[in-house]
Amino acid sequence: ASATSLEPTFAAIVQNKDELTIPLELSTIPTPKEFKDAIESLSPEQQAFAKAFRSMQLASTLFGVLVIQIKPQLERVLNLPEDSLTKEIKLTQDLMQLFIQYQIPSDLLSFDSTDQATDTGASNSERLEAVRNHVKGINEIVEAAKKGEIEERRLQESYVHPTKGLDMGLGCDLLGLDECEARGCDLLSLEECGAPQVRSRAARGASPPMRAMMSTSKGNSGGKGGCAPPAAVPAPPPQSSQQQQQQQ
Repeated sequence: ASATSLEPTFAAIVQNKDELTIPLELSTIPTPKEFKDAIESLSPEQQAFAKAFRSMQLASTLFGVLVIQIKPQLERVLNLPEDSLTKEIKLTQDLMQLFIQYQIPSDLLSFDSTDQATDTGASNSERLEAVRNHVKGINEIVEAAKKGEIEERRLQESYVHPTKGLDMGLGCDLLGLDECEARGCDLLSLEECGAPQVRSRAARGASPPMRAMMSTSKGNSGGKGGCAPPAAVPAPPPQSSQQQQQQQ
């Protein structure tokens, strides 16, 4: 920008034991005397273009690094006294995670007049405890949102792949009513299934004899119902010699 100001182009956050490597692309540019001698024989338009290109090159020859400590800036943003976060390692890590990963506004975490009747008269420990309570509340909201997303994803997977639970030893719990009947599953497993849509379909689709079987199968099976093996098909009776002669 100028000799007294710096306009940063890029920024990076380095914490704990992070290491930052910045590759530099270096090239040699001519000295002012060499540049003047090189463009002396060019036309005025070409000289103007060469000078503009050299100015662009000179604008990117200075490489400056500015290091800003984050912890003092956190204390200022959160309305905390100086060095309040020096020994608060976990609180500092939680604050960094909420700011960087979840983009939580600082107004939801900072100490303000709503935390104390007179914020000017609050002690350092009270200010720090108020910020800690704010961080705890936001973390609880984040954890609840994570659990909701996991549960929603699990339900989506159960709808897309209803038989996926068979490989995990869940029996008929993830099967639909039609597929369970095709596999020879008893309706007790459907009744004990955790999916509400399967229970409702089993209750609506079961005939009266099947409902009676559902009420008595628990005592006969001695445990939770599962996929019963298909019943053996009886063999046809042997044909008599007279029937064989008629067929011939």
